[in-house]
Amino acid sequence: MKKEMNQSQYAKHRGVSRSYINQLLKTGKIPAAALVKKGRHRLINVAIADRSLLKNLEPSRKKKIIKDMGVGGMSYSEARTLHEQLKVALKQMELKIMRGDYVLVDDVNRQGFTIGMQIKEALKAMPERLAPTLAAESDAFEIKQILNIEINMVLEGLFDALKVQ
Repeated sequence: MKKEMNQSQYAKHRGVSRSYINQLLKTGKIPAAALVKKGRHRLINVAIADRSLLKNLEPSRKKKIIKDMGVGGMSYSEARTLHEQLKVALKQMELKIMRGDYVLVDDVNRQGFTIGMQIKEALKAMPERLAPTLAAESDAFEIKQILNIEINMVLEGLFDALKVQ
């Protein structure tokens, strides 16, 4: 299903007429927040519109929306069972996070940024350290060797720092 639809598509999706959708827009039952402007066209964000209709429509009209959202036809006991299964799955995931089986995206991003900054600083320090040595050399092979040794030392130092973390 599309995330955004024009009024005709949304009306077909809802099983109603385009004029009825227009009426829902005018009365605010589908809020302005559900409208997305794409060039000259006004599209309806399906998720926002469906949620608003679920809140604003009379119960007899809600049935199709609930069914389309994938929760219709569920008995109380089925819904309760699903709820409990989701709680168990969430607790299992929290346990795996605490054990270190999973890592949080923010932690990975923070560590990646820190490592990137260490690499940047190590590379920026190389010219200062190597300038006098390279200035004294005229042999291209020797300059290449000096650079290779220095780059390997920087990379090994970073690798050792990563092993500790």
